[in-house]
Amino acid sequence: MALTIDQLNIQIAAESTQATNAIDTLIGRLENLQSKLNGLGSAGKRAGNGLTATANSATKAATATDKHRKSTE
Repeated sequence: MALTIDQLNIQIAAESTQATNAIDTLIGRLENLQSKLNGLGSAGKRAGNGLTATANSATKAATATDKHRKSTE
């Protein structure tokens, strides 16, 4: 039983690390897209502002995932 719990903890930690890394990659790509949209004028800036909100939400999700991972270690 203890071995099973340890294996589950390892699996959860690995999967949450992968999720955090994927979210970090997404944030970087959204920021890159935002900077390109900002160069398009006012319409691009409005779209960029929407991406900022999306990136902020992704950051919060990554932080929550990381906190969960650390709490299970």
